[in-house]
Amino acid sequence: MYTIDHIIAEKHGGQTHPDNLAYSCLICNHYKGTDVASYDLDTGQLTPLFNPRQDCWGDHFRVTTTGQIVPLTAIGRVTVRLLQLNRPERIRERQLLIQEGFFENI
Repeated sequence: MYTIDHIIAEKHGGQTHPDNLAYSCLICNHYKGTDVASYDLDTGQLTPLFNPRQDCWGDHFRVTTTGQIVPLTAIGRVTVRLLQLNRPERIRERQLLIQEGFFENI
């Protein structure tokens, strides 16, 4: 199930405008909450979350043949960790999508 997410939450000044809205998995949106950043555990730096309206997915993430999302950057690391993108049920879903050919360049 998907929901429409404010990339930058209204409480942080985000607008209800297409440039600030994105489809989001309901559970991922719950984990994100109103966060716009988190501390990268590798660098200790406050790092913005992936912004689907500004960032290129392939610059920050890679999907393995086993369905794991591998972060490639600090933005990727904080996003994978905060949204818990490698929960077992999400990996299983990606494995099924991979089998059906929905992921390219793996």
